[in-house]
Amino acid sequence: MSDYVNLYPAAIPFADTVPLEGRQPEKVTNTDGIERVSNIHTPQIAFYPPAPGVPHRGAILIIPGGGYGIVASGHEGTDIATLFSSKGYSSAVLRYRMAPYKHPVPLTDARRGLRLLRSHAAADGFPADHVGVLGFSAGAHLAATLSTLPDAPGLVGDETDKLSGLPAFTVLGYPVISLVDNNITHGGSRSNLLGKNPPEELLKLLSPELQVTDKTPRAFLFHAVNDPVKIGNSEAYAAALKAHHVPCEFVRLASGGHGYGLGLKNPDTAIWSPQCLGWLEGLWETPAKPAEKK
Repeated sequence: MSDYVNLYPAAIPFADTVPLEGRQPEKVTNTDGIERVSNIHTPQIAFYPPAPGVPHRGAILIIPGGGYGIVASGHEGTDIATLFSSKGYSSAVLRYRMAPYKHPVPLTDARRGLRLLRSHAAADGFPADHVGVLGFSAGAHLAATLSTLPDAPGLVGDETDKLSGLPAFTVLGYPVISLVDNNITHGGSRSNLLGKNPPEELLKLLSPELQVTDKTPRAFLFHAVNDPVKIGNSEAYAAALKAHHVPCEFVRLASGGHGYGLGLKNPDTAIWSPQCLGWLEGLWETPAKPAEKK
């Protein structure tokens, strides 16, 4: 298991949006084997280098879900990174700020995380343009937002800030997508991210299905038909990609509900990760090279 390091070397952008006197201390709980982190004030990232001797094609920033209220950093973070790193991908798990922090704080943390992962390209031996993002639930909303909104300048001013903050591919697990369609939106995630009465313009801006263009990265989506976060979210994003002729693979799972991570105990959910790995292997024309032993 990798150790977490701070996302920012010194001053944390937007830290003053939550006053010191009003902050609750960070809390980590582990119930039923699920690790949940809340009240994150110092965002962090954990790096998982690729396993030696296996074909290595790129890197993946992993964004756990939690309704923008907690970060499920175990089964939607560490477990995912361990799998993908064992298959030759350089991985990183993001512990980003969420409620009481509002937009653009989570997006700012995600961009910084992607840039930091990209800065490992030379050391880990992957092409710097083969860096993508994998998110779950509200973390998938953040991943889709990162994939559909224009890049923005970094706020640190170091060499890492000069790197691109845009992913080359997107993997979305049971995502929250639309913030404007009340038939499918997840109200808790929307409120935690934007407050109770956000302006319509902001809701549209942060509804990734409305921001897709022909430049949006290719995507792999998986979603169970019985998910309480309605599958219409994935359908909306997949339809937008198709309308803009962006390649997309959408796996509809026969069962599984929500929040299962790798879902290895259920044959219906266990299929997504091998299918995703197969999809990733087909993304690049450049032959894969084995990662070197450290």
